[in-house]
Amino acid sequence: MRTTDPPTLMLVGNGPGEITGWVLPIARAVRQRSQAGVRLVLLLPPSQFSSGGEGRIAGASGLFDELIPPARTIWLALGLGTFSLTRPAALLHLGGDLWVSRRLAARWSVPAFAYVETPLIVRHQRAFQRIFVAAEAVAGRLTAAGVDPSRLFVSGDPRLDDLPRRDATAEHGRPHVVLLAGSREGFFRVLFPLWAETALALRALAPEVSLTVAASPHLPVESVDAALAPWREQFARASITFRLVEAPAVMAEADLVITIPGTTTMQVAAAPVAALVVVPLQSVGGVPTEGFWHWLVSIPLLGPAIKQALAPGYVKRQGFVSLPNRLTGRAILPEVIGRVEPAALARTAAALLQDPAARRRIEDALAEAAGPRGAAARIADQMLAAVALRPPRVAVG
Repeated sequence: MRTTDPPTLMLVGNGPGEITGWVLPIARAVRQRSQAGVRLVLLLPPSQFSSGGEGRIAGASGLFDELIPPARTIWLALGLGTFSLTRPAALLHLGGDLWVSRRLAARWSVPAFAYVETPLIVRHQRAFQRIFVAAEAVAGRLTAAGVDPSRLFVSGDPRLDDLPRRDATAEHGRPHVVLLAGSREGFFRVLFPLWAETALALRALAPEVSLTVAASPHLPVESVDAALAPWREQFARASITFRLVEAPAVMAEADLVITIPGTTTMQVAAAPVAALVVVPLQSVGGVPTEGFWHWLVSIPLLGPAIKQALAPGYVKRQGFVSLPNRLTGRAILPEVIGRVEPAALARTAAALLQDPAARRRIEDALAEAAGPRGAAARIADQMLAAVALRPPRVAVG
């Protein structure tokens, strides 16, 4: 390596929420804070949650010197193929199978770090020098599950960074409801008809409301067109808008969001805006899962039936499904779980629209649960310290 070669930081992650919520804010913070320069590489591991558009979105950001697609990433993790690595170097896991990040770090003998939310890290923890988590509550759960507390660093949640704040005092005209149809193709394909029927039912209950059904630009255009086609005329007659847009862009103008568990539940906390979080158990057969469950329900022919049968018990054991509720251990966001019917969901949404005080209580609690911003910068400082570009910063201000 020439003395002028910059050090390498490798980010490993895939999936719409991971890319927009973790990878891009951290990469942006690295660029802003690395005065001496750094070679920034994104490796996209294979993921059942991927939309297929993550490489395009990440590439368009202009933040990365190199993007490694899923097939080559797994090839490299298996010890095959070559990769030009300038040193010093470090790796940060931000999504996908932890095994991939562990293998890459071991192959190249580089220090590894991870940002995680679940106990899946327990059996991989020795591979990671530091494990970043969003809050003390998450650290407590991981410690109880067997993670060494000395490895944990409460950084805050990068999903909060760079998101627009909603002005709750602003006049938006008619009340505006946004139904977020998802960013992963498996979810979108299964759930879009429910969202469409709910929007139409809500239009009948609340003619004065402005309605938007939004889907992520990560989704393949052909899948969006196929899902929307049967509803296009009905949407036009009912004055329901469909938009292909990142969720935060429409949250700032919403009075109520209807969504599913995942990154968007922290984005509504960052706004903050009241939301209904929906888990329609009648539709889980085609929805991807993680860990051991992914392989169990991938059995040909039997997989969807197994998933459908096990889903109620699995969801019950998880407790809360939305991230703010899980972080705080209390029901901040209303969760609608079970056999969800469009008419009933529309009635629940209409009732919340008619109760501004209840929405304000939700928004105040969300703002408190979200915690301070700046997690991306705190993680970036730790990663830059790993390649000796900055002194470490350990305070979570």
